Amino acid sequence: MCSVGMYVSDINKVKLTLKNSGNHSYVSYRRAKNNSYCKGIPVIDKDCFLGNTILKEYHIKSNSNFPLNLSLNQFDKNLKVLSQLAGLDFMISSKMARKTFASIYYFDYRINIVDIQIMLGHKEVRHTMHYLRIDDDEFANRIHDQLGRAV
Repeated sequence: MCSVGMYVSDINKVKLTLKNSGNHSYVSYRRAKNNSYCKGIPVIDKDCFLGNTILKEYHIKSNSNFPLNLSLNQFDKNLKVLSQLAGLDFMISSKMARKTFASIYYFDYRINIVDIQIMLGHKEVRHTMHYLRIDDDEFANRIHDQLGRAV
């Protein structure tokens, strides 16, 4: 969940598909909220992302034992465990995990916002921009940086 940014409603209703492409693993699933397709989500253990750890810890296999049958209370208990696995001294929430997922990919790794939109399953990029709270200066600086690389 920390690596995918899923809500409990998604976890209870979707089939998670694990795929390999060369030496990379990634996840895809269809969101329960709006039926959009979230795809290309890397399964990595880096920074606060715990994709490989979560798959091992919860014995998750593609289309077999997922979705996990979780109540909101059970989901919160799992978030507490995941917070500890990530080395955090506070408990994360699902909303916090989704925003953190998007923010780290955008601000730290400089991933294109449209790619983040696809990973999160937002139907419109403005929803992703709202998650990231991108101001005009940040947006203008990004465009300038990208133009500088293109020249």
